[in-house]
Amino acid sequence: MLGPVVNDNESKGEVMAPTVAESLSMTADDTQHDHRHRHGHGHGHSHGHGHGHSHGDDVDWSAMAEHLEIDGELALPLVAAIVSELGGAIAGAHHIVDVGAGPGVITCALAAHAPDATVTAVDTAEPLLHRGAVRATTEGVGHRVGPLGGGPGARPPP
Repeated sequence: MLGPVVNDNESKGEVMAPTVAESLSMTADDTQHDHRHRHGHGHGHSHGHGHGHSHGDDVDWSAMAEHLEIDGELALPLVAAIVSELGGAIAGAHHIVDVGAGPGVITCALAAHAPDATVTAVDTAEPLLHRGAVRATTEGVGHRVGPLGGGPGARPPP
């Protein structure tokens, strides 16, 4: 079973959330059918997102944002189950980094599950990070969620 990637300095309580594709592979046997159905959506977002920017393809992320939000919202019950399985690892975290955050659906869910954590949303698509910031403010976690563009040398806050 995959779990969160804990930073080298575990005493700081920094946790990186698994990707949606990794999360889907962590489900119980009774959700395997659902995993196969959703895998295409999670993989498509992750694969297309990374390749779209690394090879210079023109992708209109603003136009894709609504579809990516729907995909994220469909994954929320699974995220809640994973957070429950992880117990205190998420709830007690001080800093969570959501890599490939997209429009911030799961970023905001992680912030809600970890009330003392600062959550950094990492993505190379600025329109998606902006959409995530708006979502975080709307959901009342904007004061703890911050975007980080994926340009060269980008680093999360200390």
